[in-house]
Amino acid sequence: MRILQRLFREVLIDFVTKAFTFDNLKIARDLIVQRLNESADNTETQIDDWLVVIVEKILNDENLNKIYQFIIDFGNAVDDSGLCKAALADYKPLALAIADQDEEEIRTCGALSLSTLLKVLDILIPILIDWKLNAK
Repeated sequence: MRILQRLFREVLIDFVTKAFTFDNLKIARDLIVQRLNESADNTETQIDDWLVVIVEKILNDENLNKIYQFIIDFGNAVDDSGLCKAALADYKPLALAIADQDEEEIRTCGALSLSTLLKVLDILIPILIDWKLNAK
């Protein structure tokens, strides 16, 4: 998971000055997947390839829209002084919404585990919240 944290930060740091839009989030996602693929191509281990598949699945357009809306909703819970009006959001409802997969995925073992989703979201969401709160 350390590689995800590093890649998310490296790619998203370039986007901090850009507006937090769904289109910019998709561009950032594409760069993250591209860098993960490049990293996986340089190793012989299967784990890197699985990581690419997991990230692509978690950050597909439908799920990315759910993540984007989650960040927008979180941003609406922050007042002008930057103080949160509510406690830091719980990622479990978001993970459950993303994990809501069809029966075919479950039968073919294509379903993501909730713990994997939570680990990835725990890395990604704080970075996205920072982007949303600091974007111009």
